[in-house]
Amino acid sequence: MAKEEFGLINLPQELPSIWGIVRLVYLHGEVGYVYHIRHKLVVWVLKEKGWVRHCEIEEKPSLRSLKVLGFWNVKGDVLMLDKCHHRMFVYNLKSDTVDEFSLIGWKDTPGREDIRIYQTSFVFNSLFDRKLMRRS
Repeated sequence: MAKEEFGLINLPQELPSIWGIVRLVYLHGEVGYVYHIRHKLVVWVLKEKGWVRHCEIEEKPSLRSLKVLGFWNVKGDVLMLDKCHHRMFVYNLKSDTVDEFSLIGWKDTPGREDIRIYQTSFVFNSLFDRKLMRRS
């Protein structure tokens, strides 16, 4: 049996003294830590030795109630849900932009606020990436 080690990993050092909504999220096999502060959404990823800041998303007035669902693809783009207005968004890490998108039939589905992200096959992710890139 391999030797297991346990330890304590503190929260990110850059956390402000007062922040709003905080949550842990699953990010493609990694643990994510998200908090909202002063109209920003900050996403951290837990690596082997500690927390690494992944991105900081400016929340515009029309995007005040975003919830991070997970990574949209292997490039680290972030999938988000606006629970108040039943809208979905993808934050593009490379271009630092937020784009709205919709799924066919999603708005008519009960329980649509309770979306879960599961890691899928490479083919599925690359298919969605190509469709998203065509829209941009």
